Amino acid sequence: MSRLYGFWTALPVVALLLGSSPASAASERVALVVGNGAYRHTTAIERAKPDAQALAAALTSAGFEVSAAEDLDRASMERVLRDFVRKAEGAKVVLLFYAGHGLQVDGRNHLVPIDAKLNAVADLNTETLKLDDILESVRDASRANIVILDACRDNPLARGLAGRPDAAKVGAILPGLGAFPPAGAGMVIAYSSAPGAAAPYEDCSDSAFSRSLVKHITVLGLEVRQMLTRVRADVAASTRNRQLPWDSSSLLGEIYLAARPIVPRLAGDAPQRAVLYIEDKSTPQGRQYVGHVTWRRELPAQGAEVNTSGVVADVDIPAVGLQATLVLRRNDDKTLSASHTIDINFKLPGDFNGGGIVSVPGFLMKSSEQTRGTPLAGLPVKVSDNFFMVGLSNVQVDRSRNIELLRDRGWIDLPFVFKNQQRAILAIEKGPRGESLFTEAFAAWNR
Repeated sequence: MSRLYGFWTALPVVALLLGSSPASAASERVALVVGNGAYRHTTAIERAKPDAQALAAALTSAGFEVSAAEDLDRASMERVLRDFVRKAEGAKVVLLFYAGHGLQVDGRNHLVPIDAKLNAVADLNTETLKLDDILESVRDASRANIVILDACRDNPLARGLAGRPDAAKVGAILPGLGAFPPAGAGMVIAYSSAPGAAAPYEDCSDSAFSRSLVKHITVLGLEVRQMLTRVRADVAASTRNRQLPWDSSSLLGEIYLAARPIVPRLAGDAPQRAVLYIEDKSTPQGRQYVGHVTWRRELPAQGAEVNTSGVVADVDIPAVGLQATLVLRRNDDKTLSASHTIDINFKLPGDFNGGGIVSVPGFLMKSSEQTRGTPLAGLPVKVSDNFFMVGLSNVQVDRSRNIELLRDRGWIDLPFVFKNQQRAILAIEKGPRGESLFTEAFAAWNR
């Protein structure tokens, strides 16, 4: 599933980000993200690794110290889990995410390494990892333990075992994973589908569950159980109720996964989602970095009327140190043939890999993060290093169309090019605050 719709139609997207977290968060909030997709003896899962990579990026942005691993055989999977358990000692929030094959046999759940070869039911003990054992290793009532499993796919291994002559000895071999009520305090377990139900095959290639997790896991002020409720609603809607995620909790307090503020906040403002997609020729899937945008109204200049002030978006992508400020204003300069202007000011760290930004080819509006953007009619120009302005067309038909797109579309796509010729897109969500400010501004400008 590509999320780079719009201007750079060929730009690939999701990739693994293992940036370092702030020192204050590293010892308190740790996560292990595993994506098993390249199975050797059963159906491969194309989306497992990209979904795990996207979630690793989101968790890093939210302030977690993330360990990530891909395509683990059984020995590697045991070692990675063992190392993570040691790393989690002393942490206050521990999160484990697994995307890959899983199966339940006689009510017990098993996670499947990529080298698993199940010729008999007895092979489960030597070829897979028991979920009970994994949960026991991370369970600690003194902290919050969150286990999220995107492993409820229609698994050919389960179907194959069910047909073995020795299957009757172990009881039912069912689709999906079985329910596991957390014993003791301090744990949340979440599955991508209800116990005993496999996610529909056509949705597995697009993992509605992981996509929604990435969307909600970085929302500030959203408690983990509220977050999982939103994910469940998203998945139910996108799959027409054919897939319904499940979770069970024995937490004793409120846990906020995106606990640290990413951008400065004004009273009443709530950050929305912003995602930076960067083309990378060394990997076909490119790179994705999740951040936040805070919307606010520009203060009018001294002596100016309030209705001349603009709408401001303050964007922060902390993992790469990129910040951007976008300001939409009505144009009152009669020497400039534009109905409105959009100032775009980038701030980059001195050692930024791509160098500065040399061009902004356009400005697009879209209805959601996943849809293709529609360009506004206008002319972007470079004002100075990392500072650009877009003058929107003052031709009546263009003006009306631009205003309609700005008011009615919920997302912005901003394509740009670095000095090293890498292409990128910054996708920015308007959210309720942004929508309100756009409505207020256009109402004021029309008076």
